[in-house]
Amino acid sequence: MNKFIEILKDVFNYINKNSFLATLIGIIVGWILNFISTAYFNRKSENRKQKEKLENEKKKNFENKPELYIEKEDNNLDISMEIFITPFNIKYDENNNYEIIYPKGIKNKNKHDFKDVIIKNIGKSDIECLDIVSTNKKSIVLTDYSFLETLVDNKSVWYSCCYDRKIRVGDKIKIRIYFLKNNIPCMMFSSTLAFLFEDQNHIFWEQPYFYERDNIYSPHNISYKEFRNSANADDAYDCFENPSLW
Repeated sequence: MNKFIEILKDVFNYINKNSFLATLIGIIVGWILNFISTAYFNRKSENRKQKEKLENEKKKNFENKPELYIEKEDNNLDISMEIFITPFNIKYDENNNYEIIYPKGIKNKNKHDFKDVIIKNIGKSDIECLDIVSTNKKSIVLTDYSFLETLVDNKSVWYSCCYDRKIRVGDKIKIRIYFLKNNIPCMMFSSTLAFLFEDQNHIFWEQPYFYERDNIYSPHNISYKEFRNSANADDAYDCFENPSLW
C-alpha cells in the first residue's frame, strides 16, 4: 500500500514539474466533465419535452374523445342491442366444488320485463365498437338476450355484450335491457353497468351507467388490458374456485 502511494506521489510530482502535461490533463478532464454535464442536462431536457408531449397528446385525446348521452325515447329507432341482466348465486358442496345458481323461471319469457335506452354519441370522435358490461362479476350476469338459455343450461356466466358497428358522431342506437319482473339487479353505491368503447384513434374509454335511473357518468380513459378484462369472464371463474381472490 505504501509503495502504491509513493508511486502516485511520483506521478503527481512529475505532472507538476511538466506544465504542458498538466495543462493537457486539465483540458481533458474539463472536457470530460463538460461532456457529462451537457449530456445529463440534455437528457433531462429531452425527458421533460417528452413528458410535455405525452401530456399534450393525452389532453388532445381527452378533448376529442367520444361521449355517450342518454336520449329521450324515439319510437322510430330500431333496436340495435338486446341484453339480459340478472343476479345469480354460487353454491359450494362439501368438496368446495361450486355451482352457478340462477333464479327459478329465468328462461320463461313471460316473466321478463324490459326497459329501452337510447344512447347518442355527442363527442368529437367516432366509436369503432362498443361493449356494455356488468360491473359486478361476483353476482350480476349480463348477456346477449339470445344467449340466455344457453348460459343458464350450461350453468356458466358472462358479463358483456358487444355492438361491433361504428357509432359516428351524432349517431344513436337503442338498447333493450331485459330482466326478471320485480327483480331489477342494481348496485347500491356504484354503477351496475358500464359502456366500454374504442374510438377512431384506438383509445379505450369507459362510462359508468346507472341504468335503473338513466344516469351516465363522463367517460374516462382506460387501458386495453382493463377493457379486455372487464369484458370477459376468465377472472370470475378463478374467483369462484378461490373466493379469496375477490
